[in-house]
Amino acid sequence: MTCKKLFEKYLVPIIILIIIVCACILFFFPQGSGYTILTDPPEDMRSTSDTITQDTRNQLNTVAADLKNLADGLTGLTPDDPLAREQLYLLYEQYPNAAAVAWVDNKTDTTLTAPAFSLTEILSSPEISQICESSFSSDPLLLVGPVNSESLGMMPCFVVPVRGTDGSYTGFVLMPYAAALFQQNIAVPKTSRENLWTDVWVINSKGTLIYHPDTGTIGQNLYQGYFVTKHPELKDGLFYIIEHPAGSINYRAYDLAGTQVVEKTGVWQTISFGGQDLRVVTEQYPIPPQMYPYVEHAGPADQEEFVHKMYHYAKRVGMEKAVAEFNDPNGAFAGTGYDLFAYTMDGTELVSAKQVLLGANRLNYRDAYGIRPVNSMILRAEQGGGYVHYYRIVPYTENQAIHTSSYLRAVTEDWFVGASRVASAVPQTYTISQREAVTKTVRIIHGWVTDYGKETALSMIMDPAQNSVIGPARILAVTYNGTLLADTQYQDKIGEDIFYLTDRHGVSTIREGVMMAKQGGGYLYLEKSNPDGNTISLVYVEPMDGSWCVLSMIRLETYNVTADLL
Repeated sequence: MTCKKLFEKYLVPIIILIIIVCACILFFFPQGSGYTILTDPPEDMRSTSDTITQDTRNQLNTVAADLKNLADGLTGLTPDDPLAREQLYLLYEQYPNAAAVAWVDNKTDTTLTAPAFSLTEILSSPEISQICESSFSSDPLLLVGPVNSESLGMMPCFVVPVRGTDGSYTGFVLMPYAAALFQQNIAVPKTSRENLWTDVWVINSKGTLIYHPDTGTIGQNLYQGYFVTKHPELKDGLFYIIEHPAGSINYRAYDLAGTQVVEKTGVWQTISFGGQDLRVVTEQYPIPPQMYPYVEHAGPADQEEFVHKMYHYAKRVGMEKAVAEFNDPNGAFAGTGYDLFAYTMDGTELVSAKQVLLGANRLNYRDAYGIRPVNSMILRAEQGGGYVHYYRIVPYTENQAIHTSSYLRAVTEDWFVGASRVASAVPQTYTISQREAVTKTVRIIHGWVTDYGKETALSMIMDPAQNSVIGPARILAVTYNGTLLADTQYQDKIGEDIFYLTDRHGVSTIREGVMMAKQGGGYLYLEKSNPDGNTISLVYVEPMDGSWCVLSMIRLETYNVTADLL
């Protein structure tokens, strides 16, 4: 048989065979631009995904059950009933990472919150204000949001209906929760393979991030956000996860540090909860090389002088040229060891060493203790400038954070510039219990105020016999005009105006705490000079009524002001 005849005889079968093989490959191992579907992910990843998904489901179900019990307990009560307030506070004390607990009662057209004077923005948001009986027609509990609040940031809200004794709908109870801290309660199983990092994130089927290790992305929608516009080459893998209830893929995305694109393996499952389908994603990837970013400097004066140079340069050349120069790794402001930054007054990042963050809104980024440093920077910039402290989580470590000191100046009313530096030569160990300690202490005192009245509660704060109840935190009670009512450490100052007490940079932290109390309370850092060195304390403040508040603080670290430490 000639070559020509052999070719004609076998050409068609060969072509058909090639088509069949290609079809099988596409069917069993379909390829997408930027991702590869896995039919058999690593066994340890599958097991880890099962554990994390079940743990997340259990935590969510516990929240749902506790809220349902609260709603049942409010049946037949009115918001002015002391028992109603007590029940709200009992749940509030049970969840230190909740912003508050609120009862919206349609029968009396009133709202009761624990703590008082909180959640005004969230309750008036379109997502919450439009809730009615029909909102619960398909699910007895709603997971709403995340809902944005200027004072609280992005907060997913758990909502359940309240019904009367006859079963009729009378309103709802609501609990906004700091999603950035939610996964701290979930133990991520260690991988059996070395040099691999495991991240967990949660996204709903509409593309909105409910939780992510980069807390600044919580509440963003991947279909509409800046990330897709700036990084279209990375979107396909993320979109595949959003659009499929379960699966496993290899895909490309930024690492936890936000500095480089890495190959990741993702395994995910779906939890149906609160009217949303939540993809619980477990991902693993090799840990990129990291270096602790501590660089010695001459001290705070050097840092301030450097930022003043940035400020004057920006004033002279304008935003566009200044931003380009500050972002240039070989520019005139590079190589100093400082992390340069610039933000608009709405929190959009203009200057960063991490290219992935340029153009991103970072207003809701939270540090290790749940405080929003960019929000604090904006408040400081509105006063002209100054220092902001925060604890940046060290990537690829367990419970390690860097004490970071930022100095900034407002260039115009629209934007500001600054520089950050690591203020500690070694990272600090942080735990969620430190945040919970200051929160629970204040809530104990709030219970005293409710049960015994203001004067008795103040006496109990000052009573050494109550130290075992209060715990290790230092407690201050302050009126809104700055008068000290109680202090577990310095009793000789009772009755004095303590607004004049400032930190080493001239900032009245007490005044800022009072301002925060008027907005419903929250967390901040207090830097103070002491004989044994400078200290950084975590402070929680909560209003007691419309005229005074309580501050609870716990020391995080002590450091010396030397040539190489701020």
